[in-house]
Amino acid sequence: MVVKSKKATRGEKIVKEIQETAEPIRGNLKVKKMVPIKDGAYMEFKAEGLDQVKLLEELEKKGLEVREPLPSNTLIRIGRVDTQTTAEEMYNDLMNRCLKAKGYTEKIMKAEAKILREISGKFSRSIIMTVTPRMRKHILEEEYVYIGWRRCPVEDYAEVTHCYRCGESGHQAATCSNKEVCFNCGSKRHIARECNREQRCITCYRENPEVKKKHTHLSNKCPI
Repeated sequence: MVVKSKKATRGEKIVKEIQETAEPIRGNLKVKKMVPIKDGAYMEFKAEGLDQVKLLEELEKKGLEVREPLPSNTLIRIGRVDTQTTAEEMYNDLMNRCLKAKGYTEKIMKAEAKILREISGKFSRSIIMTVTPRMRKHILEEEYVYIGWRRCPVEDYAEVTHCYRCGESGHQAATCSNKEVCFNCGSKRHIARECNREQRCITCYRENPEVKKKHTHLSNKCPI
């Protein structure tokens, strides 16, 4: 489980609070892992029924939020969201117009869904969210969700890791042994801040050298 403070608190302090709270049932508590994370702690443990309930209740009395960790690889994209719609309005509409009928509450919604970031467009934007597997299943069953006055398509979202050194996918610059390339034109003879050439996408060029695409490798215009 993940234990987080409602205030900005160092993870090491949260670990200490968990240890102090669990001391009375220490003999019945089997802790596999307990590590500090940002503003909280991640804990894997096993306890018998009443002992587990008591521990969770005592942690919540101390103002700590206790929940299951969100899986980092369960991502969805909600498209065509109005640029004026706030995050709170989006959460409310997703809850009341889609998930409430499936048995979700506001507490479950806040625990199982989180907005990671936005991808802005000219007239709308896409919202990337991390959700639990069961919420993903329920949302994708709808194909569309209603946010504000819009019918917004929903789909799975997969992140692709790009290397900022060589421009290839599947690894990061920290582990890259390839030669550094210019992200403006794709040349291996200079870097982007020294470039005065016309834009050329590295990825598009590798796919088809005959087609000249006037955008950079990391541009939203790239079709690949």
